[in-house]
Amino acid sequence: MNLFENWKYECRELSNESFDDWVIKNKVVEIAPQLLGLNLKINEDHNGKGIDLVCVDNPEIGVEVERGGWFGDFWKDLYYSTEIVKWGFPTLNMPDRKLRYWMERYLWRRQMIENPGFKNTIFVRSSWELYQMNVVRPETVLDPGKTFLKREKVKNNAKIEGWVSFKHEDVETYNLYNNLYYLRI
Repeated sequence: MNLFENWKYECRELSNESFDDWVIKNKVVEIAPQLLGLNLKINEDHNGKGIDLVCVDNPEIGVEVERGGWFGDFWKDLYYSTEIVKWGFPTLNMPDRKLRYWMERYLWRRQMIENPGFKNTIFVRSSWELYQMNVVRPETVLDPGKTFLKREKVKNNAKIEGWVSFKHEDVETYNLYNNLYYLRI
């Protein structure tokens, strides 16, 4: 099944949630040279692409970030890694509405958006206190054998929503130690 054939943007019905993601955007810009080997900046281009961060040296490389609600180690927090989207094994989860960043083109507000960097998009999800960064590389998102799709209702959304999940072994996990992020093996 093609991950993208039935994609459409879904508006969330959230209670008590803010979309203020400046903390995570600024943190990933700060640590990107060490974490991802990239110099990033916040995407100021509001042409509908909407990706959070872009590479200074190559604007076709984008990074979508999300600050998670867990503290400490995601993989040890059974609620976040196994109960939000129940696969029977631990997964890092991303709302499927973000799949557009891995699509060559997509319809956004009745406008076709060309996305030449779709094969270069990275996903980073952090712990709340920024102790841990989980990185999903574009090869993983674009590989149907490494992505799992499901619709689930989570506690902060009034309705069921779509999720894309990634197995633990397909996610790079970095933990903070002495002000640097180290890949957890």
